[in-house]
Amino acid sequence: MRIWLCSLLAAALAASLTSCSSPQQQSALPSLEVALAVAETAANSYKTLTVADPAVVAKMKSADSVAYDAVKAAERSAATGSSVDLTAATGAVAALQALVIQYVPRGN
Repeated sequence: MRIWLCSLLAAALAASLTSCSSPQQQSALPSLEVALAVAETAANSYKTLTVADPAVVAKMKSADSVAYDAVKAAERSAATGSSVDLTAATGAVAALQALVIQYVPRGN
């Protein structure tokens, strides 16, 4: 339950970042990194289930790779002082979160 709730909260936060100015986005990048980490943790917990569907695991792995690459690209931009646009990274993290929300069972 906690991972699922954290994932939802992180998704809401990440979605709000796309409307921020570049300096705001640069300072908001750590929140997006946390959202990715939470989604990755939940996706990894799904992989360990005995009922995990290999097709879903492959989708999650692909979505995680895209999200990771997009967040790392944003980090590189921020590190060089370049303009940071979190739109791609936010969308990629949201796609991974959507898979997590759809497939990872929520505990009581």
